[in-house]
Amino acid sequence: KPTITIYTKKLNEVVYDKIRKKGLQVKFACISKNENSFTSRIKNLNYLNNILARQEAREAGFDEAIFLNTKGFVAEAATSNIFMIKNGKVFTPPPTSGLLPGITRHAVIGIIKKYTKNKLYEKNVTPTILLNADELFLTNSGFEIIPVVKVGNTKIGKGKPGPFTKFIHALYKTEVENV
Repeated sequence: KPTITIYTKKLNEVVYDKIRKKGLQVKFACISKNENSFTSRIKNLNYLNNILARQEAREAGFDEAIFLNTKGFVAEAATSNIFMIKNGKVFTPPPTSGLLPGITRHAVIGIIKKYTKNKLYEKNVTPTILLNADELFLTNSGFEIIPVVKVGNTKIGKGKPGPFTKFIHALYKTEVENV
């Protein structure tokens, strides 16, 4: 018979609020995501590549790693999904890029469509396009929405959390509280 184990702990909002004010510094991972792999789109217990990519990033002085897929397009971060803002348009990689489509990603897509006039595109993004973003943010259920201020040696936008990211996080908090 299957055994189900659930582990919970209270999120440390103070820590995440500090990170949100400062933003994350990320780097591209040396490991690629295989967009053709069935397991890339399901939640499972095989996170070795994610762990290795994040460890590599941390050893290099970064907070997180961004995966490219085997075609060279942005897929996701080691622990989260990624969104990019450029000229008022919002971009996020499509599920076909090899990402794990997260619950928070889904919620953020819904919030953007419901509450903003910004166009949202699920499309392949190259590293060069990502580096030229006005804003970047990561999403996951643990930390919700966290801005990215630097990718490798490149500042994103002005090198500090942007207004759209802050706005989306405020909308997300309101939506979650009303559920």
